[in-house]
Amino acid sequence: MTCDQRRQAISAHLRFLEWLGKPLRPGARVLDLGCGIGQSVDILLDMGYDVHGVDVVDWWDRNDYWDKSYVPGPRVRERLYRVDEANYRIPFPDGHFEFCLSDQVMEHVHGYTAVFAEIMRVLKPQAVSVHRFPGPNMLVEGHLFLPFPVLCYYNAYLAMWAILGRRSPDQKGLTWRQTLASNIVFMRQVSYPRKASLRQHAAEAGVEIAFLEKQELLLRDFGNAGRLVNRARRLGLDRVLAGLLAPFTQRYMLLKRGASTARPAPVRLQPS
Repeated sequence: MTCDQRRQAISAHLRFLEWLGKPLRPGARVLDLGCGIGQSVDILLDMGYDVHGVDVVDWWDRNDYWDKSYVPGPRVRERLYRVDEANYRIPFPDGHFEFCLSDQVMEHVHGYTAVFAEIMRVLKPQAVSVHRFPGPNMLVEGHLFLPFPVLCYYNAYLAMWAILGRRSPDQKGLTWRQTLASNIVFMRQVSYPRKASLRQHAAEAGVEIAFLEKQELLLRDFGNAGRLVNRARRLGLDRVLAGLLAPFTQRYMLLKRGASTARPAPVRLQPS
C-alpha cells in the first residue's frame, strides 16, 4: 500500500464505524494490529488518535522491510511493539483500546484463536475490531500476482507460472527456478482459511464474528471494486453490484466480545 492508499483504507474503516453506530471520538485509543513499519500509526496520530502498533517482527529496527519509501520517526517508533509469536500476548492491559484495525494482515496469522482472544482482551467491552484481508475466493493472489490463491499451494501450479515468465514486481531478473523457490517459501507463510474455520477459531476464543464485505464495499471509495460500486451508485445499482462483487473481493471481518464459546455460528450484527 502507498501512503495515500493507507489513508483511504483507514478512512473507510472509520466510515464503517460510523455506519455501525460506533463513531470513534478524537483522542480514542486505537490498536494497529500487524503495524509493519508504522505508516498507519503515523497517519492515525495525524488524525488525532492515541494509537499504538504491534507486530511479530520489529520491522522498525531492521533494514529489510519491503517498503523503503517510509522511515518512522521517533514519535512513531516509541509507539511500536514486537509481540512474541510463540507466546502471543499484546503488551497492554485488559480493556485498554476503543478500536482495533488491520489491513492485509490476517492472511499472515497462523494462531487465529490466540490472536482473536488477545484482541478481545485489550479492547473495551463494547469496542470492536475490523480487519480487511484477502481470502481464498480472490481471483488473484495479491502477493505473487497469480490467479486463484487456493491453487498457489500446489508446487506444480507455481512451477507452471514461473516457467511461463510470471513474476511479482520484486522478482524481476530471477530465473524460473529461483522464482519457484521464492513462491514456495512465501506460500508457507500465508494462510487463506475458509470463513467456517475462522468462525470456529472465534468461537474457541469466545469472540463473535461477522463478515460484512457487501456493506464495506458500499462505504469504500478506493480500489477497483470500490470505484465500480461508486459509479454504479449513479444508476441506483450500487447495492446490486456490491452483492455481486462481495464474494470475490477482500474479506471484511468484524470481531466483538462474545457471551459464550458454545456455538461457532456466524453472528448477524446490525448498526446500534
